[in-house]
Amino acid sequence: MQITVIFPQDFEDWDDVGLNIPKPPDLLHLYRDYGQHGGKVAMETEDFQSMVDMGSEEGDNRLHDLEIVRIELVLNMARLEMLQLLNQK
Repeated sequence: MQITVIFPQDFEDWDDVGLNIPKPPDLLHLYRDYGQHGGKVAMETEDFQSMVDMGSEEGDNRLHDLEIVRIELVLNMARLEMLQLLNQK
C-alpha cells in the first residue's frame, strides 16, 4: 500500500479532501428541503417549567455588596465636589 501526501491541501475544497464520496448538500438546501418529504416528521415534545429563586442568600449578598459600592461612589463624588468648591475659592 502506497500513501501519497500532497501539500498544500485546501481544506475548503471538497474535491481536495472529499475522500472520493459525493459532496453533501449545503445547509441552505437542507433547510429549504426539510418539509417537502410528503409526510409529517413525528417529534415527541414535552412541556416543562422552571423557576429561579431570586431571593437566595447569594443573590442578597451580591445586592448588599453592590449597594455598599454604590454608596461609596456617591460619597467619593461628594468629596470630589467639595474639593473642587474649595479649590475655586
